[in-house]
Amino acid sequence: MDASRFYPKQSKLSPQGKIKVSPPDTVNVWLGKAKTSCTANLEPLTLLLDIDSAVKINERASDCDEHSLQHTPERMEWSVYFSPSNIKELLQLQLNGHNLKVLSCGDISKKDLHLIFAQYGVFLSEDNVQTVAGNKAAYVEGQGYDKSHLFLTVNSSSHKSALKTVHGYFIGTNASFPRFS
Repeated sequence: MDASRFYPKQSKLSPQGKIKVSPPDTVNVWLGKAKTSCTANLEPLTLLLDIDSAVKINERASDCDEHSLQHTPERMEWSVYFSPSNIKELLQLQLNGHNLKVLSCGDISKKDLHLIFAQYGVFLSEDNVQTVAGNKAAYVEGQGYDKSHLFLTVNSSSHKSALKTVHGYFIGTNASFPRFS
């Protein structure tokens, strides 16, 4: 007789000692889980944010904040605009216990990105801001991420076709910036 059925099954643990759960199988499930609090013993979800298209705004609009770039040498007199409501949603994602990784084309220095996000209470560790040259979706796929990651960018057919192992959420005519509250 096999006695193994009387003993609790061992959980798979991540290298950080957190319980690995099955990653969400759809974008909607991912978004639903991101709205809930992640307990300290569970592995959190990770949002991969294309900052250049999802939060940064190229022209001043009524619902955006202007930020002067102080640590981007080639752009000393340049300002960028960010949507405060979108950054507040990113703060909520972090308050829920989930991770945020920012992908940038490099137009804004990492130091300026850290300072801008800090003004809204969003903490970005040094390794959670990456400069990516070229197709960010192809970069994301090359990192070996799984479905516990969601790549957030604007609607782009080149991004959609490049994503195979992670979820993609595309802001465009049919979808707005996701809410995590």
